[in-house]
Amino acid sequence: MATWYAVYEIATGDLVSTGTVIAADSVLAELGRAAVAIGQSPPGPYTVWNKVTHAFDTFAPPKEVLSKREFMERFTDTEWDDIIAGPSSNALTTSQRKTLGGALERLRWMDEVDLGLARVQNFLQFLVNVSLITAARRTEIIG
Repeated sequence: MATWYAVYEIATGDLVSTGTVIAADSVLAELGRAAVAIGQSPPGPYTVWNKVTHAFDTFAPPKEVLSKREFMERFTDTEWDDIIAGPSSNALTTSQRKTLGGALERLRWMDEVDLGLARVQNFLQFLVNVSLITAARRTEIIG
C-alpha cells in the first residue's frame, strides 16, 4: 500500500494537495511548500486540514441538510459581507481568493447544503483559517 502525503504552503499552512506521488523535498522547498506523510489512505470524508498541526483532524458528521438560504442565515450579516467581499480582498492571498471564489461559485449552484460533507467542513475551516469567522462561530454554524 502506498503512503499518502499532504503538500502545504510553509508560510500559511494552507493545504495544496494530497496524493501518493509528490515532488522532491528540494523542489517543494523552492516553491515554499513542504510535505507530510498522512498514512496509507487518503483523508476520509469526515476530516478537515489543520493548518497549524499539518494534519487532518477528524470530526463527527453532522446530521443536518439545510437549504442554501438556511445555511447562509447561520452567518451574521457582517460575516457574510466579509465572505462575499473575500475574492476581491487584498487581505487574502491570490490562492486564498481563488479558493474562496470557487467555493462561493459551488454554493451558488447548490440547492441544499449537507453539513456532513467534507467539502462543506473544509469550506468552514478555510473561513476560520483566513480569519473570516472564528473557530467558535464555525462550531455554532455547524449546529
